[in-house]
Amino acid sequence: MKILHRFVIISFLRIWIVALFASLSLFLSADFFEKIDDLIEMKVSVGTGIHYFAFRIPYMISQIFAPSLLIAAMLLYIQLHRHRESTAMKAAGISPVTYTIPTIVVGFILTVCFFFFREYVERPLFQSAENLWLSKKASLRHGSARLKDGGLWYATNKMVMHMKYYDPQKQAFHGVSIFFLDENFGLQYQIEADIMQWAGGKWYLYNVRKLELSGGRIRVYSEDMENLSINERPEDFAAIRSLPETVTINQLVHLIRLMKQEKVNPRPYVLELFMRMAECLMALIALATATICANNRFFASNVIKIALGGTFLYAVTFGMLQVGFTLATAGYISPVTGTTFPLIFSATFLAWLYRSMD
Repeated sequence: MKILHRFVIISFLRIWIVALFASLSLFLSADFFEKIDDLIEMKVSVGTGIHYFAFRIPYMISQIFAPSLLIAAMLLYIQLHRHRESTAMKAAGISPVTYTIPTIVVGFILTVCFFFFREYVERPLFQSAENLWLSKKASLRHGSARLKDGGLWYATNKMVMHMKYYDPQKQAFHGVSIFFLDENFGLQYQIEADIMQWAGGKWYLYNVRKLELSGGRIRVYSEDMENLSINERPEDFAAIRSLPETVTINQLVHLIRLMKQEKVNPRPYVLELFMRMAECLMALIALATATICANNRFFASNVIKIALGGTFLYAVTFGMLQVGFTLATAGYISPVTGTTFPLIFSATFLAWLYRSMD
C-alpha cells in the first residue's frame, strides 16, 4: 500500500468514526427523551431500559450509516483542500482519481459489512427491542408475539396462534392455526384456516377446518367463520405486522417464494427486498457524491459549495427513493422501478459530474 493511500484511508476512517459516534449520540439522546415519559409510566426498571436502548443502537447505526459516510468524505476533502495538500498532490502529478480511489474502496468494504450487520445483528436486536417494548406496554391486556423461523406465533392464557406470514395490504394472515385452551391449559379445540382477515371491525376466516375433541374423539368441521371470539385487534399484533421489515433476507426470499406458490401477491415483501439493496447502494451513492463534489471544478476549494452541493445532491437522491418507495407501496409503479430508478438517475448524474473533476 502506498504511503498516500494509507494516509487517505486512515484520515477517512478517523473522521468517519467520529462522525458516526457523534450522530449516534444525537440519535440516542433524541430517542431517550422521546421514550422517557412512556418508560416512567410503565414503571420500567433501569436495567430493562438499558437493555431496550442497547438493542436499538444497531438500528440507529443503520439509519445514520450513509449520512456518516457523506459527512466523513466531505470533511476529508475539505481538510485536504484547506491545508493545500490536494494542491501539493496535483503539483506532484497525482490526479484526484488516484487519491480518491482508496476512500471508494474502503466505502465499498464498509457497505458490504453494513449489509451483513443489518441482516444478522440489527434486525434480530431491533425485534428484541420491539418485543420488549410491546411486552411492557401491553402486558396487562394482550398476549405476546414472536417471530420464529417456522412463522409467526402469538399466545395468551386462552389460546395459541400460529401464522405463516402476513399480508400488510389486505390486513390478512395466511396459513392460520389457532389452539383454544381450557382453564387447565388443555386443548379444547383447534381451528385451521387458509386466511384470517380483519374487515369491518371483526375477523373473517376462510377455508376453515375445526378440530373438536368430544368424548375422546376428534370431529372435523369445514366452514367459513366470521366474528370469531378473538379479542385481539390488528394493532395488538404490532410486533408481527412489521414482518417484512424485521425478517432476515433469507427468510424474506423464502416468504416471497411461499407466497408465489400459493398465488398470493408478494408485493410488500418484494419491495422490502429491493429497498434493502437500495439502502446499501445509497451508502455508496453518498460516498461518491461527496467525493465527486469535493473534487469537481465548480465545487472544489470552496467549503460552503462542497457542503451544500454534496448535501443537496444526496438529499435529492434520498427524496426520490422515498417517493419511489411510496408509489411502489401504493401500487402505482413496480417495486423494481420505485427502488432502482432514483439510484440510476443519481449514478448517471454523478458520472457526468465525474468528467469535471479537477
